[in-house]
Amino acid sequence: MEEYTALLEVVRVLIQERMQPLQVKQDLFNERLSREISQIEDRVTLANAVLQERLQGLNGAQRSMADFRSEVRGMYLTTAEHAAFMKMLESKEASVSSDIRLLRESRAELAGKASQSQVIVTFLIAILSVIISVVSFLHTK
Repeated sequence: MEEYTALLEVVRVLIQERMQPLQVKQDLFNERLSREISQIEDRVTLANAVLQERLQGLNGAQRSMADFRSEVRGMYLTTAEHAAFMKMLESKEASVSSDIRLLRESRAELAGKASQSQVIVTFLIAILSVIISVVSFLHTK
């Protein structure tokens, strides 16, 4: 019985040693993904605020400063340019959402699968259990 308990403890330690690097990798991946998502959200928020501010100033300034606008073409956005930019941002947002969904699904799929080493350890424990039961059965007769 003590051998079986010791063997179980060894198996537990081996499993924990195998799982620890995977957990660290997963934590690092989650942290990096969270940072990237946060950065993208910050950029989108900032771009939206800048565009809204530019559009507010465009209405009056566009009529009275046509010459100035032609000299510094990139400082103001037309409504069509704004609509195109917003479409681009929406498509990027949809793409990011899709990527996040795929990553979550793959993480869930990986969490549900047994690794080859886990299968081998389980198989060895099963064989050892059969041998112990046969020896125990023969010993009692």
